[in-house]
Amino acid sequence: MKCLVIGASAGLGRAVTEELAARGHKLSIVSSDESDLASIAKDLKLRHSTKVSYLAMDLTQINIKSFLRFVEKSLGSPDAIFCIAGYSKMDLDKGPMDHRFIDKIINTNLSAPIKLVYSLIPRVKKNTHFVFAGSVSAIRPRKSNIVYSSSKVALENFSQCIRHAYANKISSVCCYRIGYMQTSMLFDQKLMLPAIQPMDAARRIIENIGKKRGVVYLPRWWRIISIILNALPWFIYKRLNI
Repeated sequence: MKCLVIGASAGLGRAVTEELAARGHKLSIVSSDESDLASIAKDLKLRHSTKVSYLAMDLTQINIKSFLRFVEKSLGSPDAIFCIAGYSKMDLDKGPMDHRFIDKIINTNLSAPIKLVYSLIPRVKKNTHFVFAGSVSAIRPRKSNIVYSSSKVALENFSQCIRHAYANKISSVCCYRIGYMQTSMLFDQKLMLPAIQPMDAARRIIENIGKKRGVVYLPRWWRIISIILNALPWFIYKRLNI
């Protein structure tokens, strides 16, 4: 496959990039840090003999024309598009905070993916697959990580709107409600439940390409947690420290 990964330099995005390269897929990757991207491309070429094209682009200041030129030159029409980019400010995202952080969270997690996906839709073929990295924070409202979880709720809804609106044009659209993951976002955080490793999540995501599932929990047992949380009456749920 010809694969485009948006948000490829760290965490799940880096793991998806690694796994795709290991499986021999052609790659174009997008992230904000050019030195990181150059290092990733060089490393994957050495270890997997895979050519990786890259574009350094800040998702808070996207340039659609440059992005489309890059995709056209490196891939033509991608077979799979992975929208993995994410940004959180967990230590501050518990109430009113600096507007700069609010803008960065919303732009990175929601606005940029919407703009980039909409720019690609007229240019993709019918067998194209879109993959979005959502969050289990979309299950019910949160006391903390408020702006982040709100942006992920909106991203999930956007993915399913795209799935519905372009059912005859796009092969599959899948959004993953991802549980706790061992990334820098959760560094030194006390977790109530086990965290999945990025590479394990990446393998599952890639193995599921083409399966028409809509919204998928990762790990799958988060579906049980979701059912329990949604079954709780509000007067009980509001007492939970989540």
